[in-house]
Amino acid sequence: MLLGGGRAGEQVDDEVAAPRLAARPRLGLGPLERRVDLEHGERRLLGRPRQVLQRAPAQPGAPLRRLALEVAHGDRQVGRLGGAQHVGDEAGLGGARRRRGDGLDGGGDLLEQHAPILPGPTDNAVRRPSRARRRLSVSAAGDGIGGMASLTQDEAAARSALVSVDRYDVHLDLTGLQAGRTLRSDTTITFTSRDPGAETFVDVVADRLLGVELNGEQVEPAFDGERLRLTGLAEQNVLRVRASTDRTEQRTGLHRTVDPADGEVYVWTTFEPDDARRVFACFDQPDLKAVFAFRVTAPEPWLVVHNTPGEAVAVEGADGSALGEWTFEETPRLSTYVTAVCAGPFHEVRRRTADHDLSVLSRRSLRGFLDDQAEEVLDVTEQGLAWFAEHFGQPFPQRHYAQVFCPDYQGAMENFGCVVWTDSMVFRTPPTAEAERPAPWCCCTRWPTCGSATW
Repeated sequence: MLLGGGRAGEQVDDEVAAPRLAARPRLGLGPLERRVDLEHGERRLLGRPRQVLQRAPAQPGAPLRRLALEVAHGDRQVGRLGGAQHVGDEAGLGGARRRRGDGLDGGGDLLEQHAPILPGPTDNAVRRPSRARRRLSVSAAGDGIGGMASLTQDEAAARSALVSVDRYDVHLDLTGLQAGRTLRSDTTITFTSRDPGAETFVDVVADRLLGVELNGEQVEPAFDGERLRLTGLAEQNVLRVRASTDRTEQRTGLHRTVDPADGEVYVWTTFEPDDARRVFACFDQPDLKAVFAFRVTAPEPWLVVHNTPGEAVAVEGADGSALGEWTFEETPRLSTYVTAVCAGPFHEVRRRTADHDLSVLSRRSLRGFLDDQAEEVLDVTEQGLAWFAEHFGQPFPQRHYAQVFCPDYQGAMENFGCVVWTDSMVFRTPPTAEAERPAPWCCCTRWPTCGSATW
């Protein structure tokens, strides 16, 4: 199997493939979102095609021939998948993630596979993400999509020794995501420096910086696309960073996805371990906790869900469009990676108990399935919160507790007050006893060694 090993437009000759590679379409999926298993030895991959460059024979049982596919990232081609299959169905890894390099050929890149969005009422897909959804090959050094570097331990320790963060005031403008890919952020960070006059950096991954102010003064940004250098710090500092990015289809940071069942747009965030910087400027390391106050502008009639409860007021956009201005209560002191925002025309089921305001949400096309299962989900949630309150001697520290089943999401993330799940966890058919008690799994790529596998 060849992964990320060919350039766009390169000819792939017909040949009998050495590895055993079988492709089977999932049951009940529409032709535009067909999902397949690709089995290569013990490796099972899930994906969907962007473009088939060469088809295999149409008849099952025909001799295996080479199949080449473009691997796309958003609307950019970043590599190709070569392999073989028994049938002529379109098969591939359209959801592969580009991890390194600025070219579009994908050569030498690390690609990560992600589960595709599942269609709604007709879906009979597997209930739980495959444990094999993890890194496939590494042939180039570097971390992060597009060559992004992660914080080193020495850098984190030095910054933690210098800086203490008081609060973040974050405004996210999602209005450019309904019909496009642009996210705008306006972030104010209040922090202290233990060494006045020193310098440090703040993390922000953006295509454009729209303005930087430090302690009320405009700053000419020293910015490399990932880090914004700050010099001449005072003891007490207020930094404001306005930025925008079009990198909203990479399944990290903030991701935009379109439901194939009805064309509705949904967005969600995933920040573990250091991807909050893709959405708003921050000191993106877990020991620099702070209070967060989020404000979100979104199209009507979107619902916006956050770690804390919020209220919306109707406003009018510059183009006369109807918008909602959502203001959320302040969080307790949190690490950047456990903050979350989910937005879209979600269907919501609520339950108010003596101690909590519980809710579960899914995309509208899964409304019937969620309604059938919401009572059980809320029962288990209520019982679990009560058990942990008794076990630890203190209740969950706020009433708000939301669980959002999101399309195109992989695994789950236990954000404070806003747990995000892949919506493949919403059953499309009555579960069997085995499905109700599945094998352990984990939302990260280090299962089972990370120690947080869920039963």
